[in-house]
Amino acid sequence: MQLLSERARTDRRSVDAPTLAELHGRAAHAEPSARAATYRELGDRSLYQLGYFAESLEGRVVPPDYVRSMGAAAYWQVDQVLKRWFAD
Repeated sequence: MQLLSERARTDRRSVDAPTLAELHGRAAHAEPSARAATYRELGDRSLYQLGYFAESLEGRVVPPDYVRSMGAAAYWQVDQVLKRWFAD
């Protein structure tokens, strides 16, 4: 429920919001804390899109499977970053 309420906030909406691929690019080159936060944003956005707008993704340039795999990979990356970060 928290994810839905965060996504519904009007101050989070932006016409210039980065795409999933742009978020991935930013995260891949960021410092660990920013990397984890950006990958989490990517995963949350993917989960939100699939959970509430899956039908609207059908037949589009970016299919649901792409969104699903980007989200799963993003959450995996968060896990990896945090494991490395807290391992030291």
